[in-house]
Amino acid sequence: MHNGVNHVEFELLDSGGVRVSLAASNVQYIKKNGINLVLDSNETLWFSESNLAGDYSFEIFTKDGKLYIATLNWIPTP
Repeated sequence: MHNGVNHVEFELLDSGGVRVSLAASNVQYIKKNGINLVLDSNETLWFSESNLAGDYSFEIFTKDGKLYIATLNWIPTP
C-alpha cells in the first residue's frame, strides 16, 4: 500500500521467460500510454489498483538497446 492505495506487482519476462529488470540502472525509459514514468530502483512494476479498467500500453527501452512492448488488460478487483 502506498499513500492509502493498493498496488499490484507485475514483472516483464523476455521470450525465454527470464525477468527483465525495470530498475533505473537497467532501463533508459518506461512509458505508460506514451507518458514517461519516473524510474526507481524497483525491478518490477507496481500498478495502482485505482487505475480505471482498460488496456494500458507499456514501452520499455533497456540500456542494452532492447525495446519491449506490453499491453496490460487491467480489470480492477471490486
